[in-house]
Amino acid sequence: DELAVDSEEMIELFPNQPMPYYFNGIANNVLEKFDKAKKSLKRAILMGSENRALLADLHAQLADVHHSLKEFDQSDSSFDKSLSYDPQNAFTLNNFSYYLSIRSKDLEKAAEMSALSNKIEPSNPSFQDTYGWVLFKQGKYEKAKEWLQKAFDNGGSNSYVILEHLGDTYFKLGNEDKALEFWNKAKEYGGESEELQQKIAAKKLID
Repeated sequence: DELAVDSEEMIELFPNQPMPYYFNGIANNVLEKFDKAKKSLKRAILMGSENRALLADLHAQLADVHHSLKEFDQSDSSFDKSLSYDPQNAFTLNNFSYYLSIRSKDLEKAAEMSALSNKIEPSNPSFQDTYGWVLFKQGKYEKAKEWLQKAFDNGGSNSYVILEHLGDTYFKLGNEDKALEFWNKAKEYGGESEELQQKIAAKKLID
């Protein structure tokens, strides 16, 4: 909240500088004021910069905002633009991969980017979870379980997202008891989605 207010004051003082808009965009994205965030980030990008790292981050932030607004084509385009400035950014590679996997789109591209993010930053449970989930979406359930287990072992044992993904994978592998165990653990650690509740109640994946 304070960053949103302070960055507004910065914009008034320095209206021709990209950084105040950058900070305002970040603040409003976190505050889920996505239209405001989009406006500020686009303004910062239009002002231009010689700083490729800044441009990469601006486009990655904008991609995240577009995704939240369900503007998926624009999100994909912004991620691609970000990676054109910084192709080895593990976090951008991971986030783009995960968003594609959620939509079951361009899964080969998602798998390549996720594999690269794990090569750049090994032992990151979030990145391992993403790769496991991409593999799940590709129907490679045994390999998905391997990577999701890595995520679990590397600090993800209290992540309801990882736990739910493991449950889904075990169900696809025919182990319904293990699936239910992980779904219940996901609920215990904060999973509140209606879909998770339906899985537990029905003791199966919901199409």
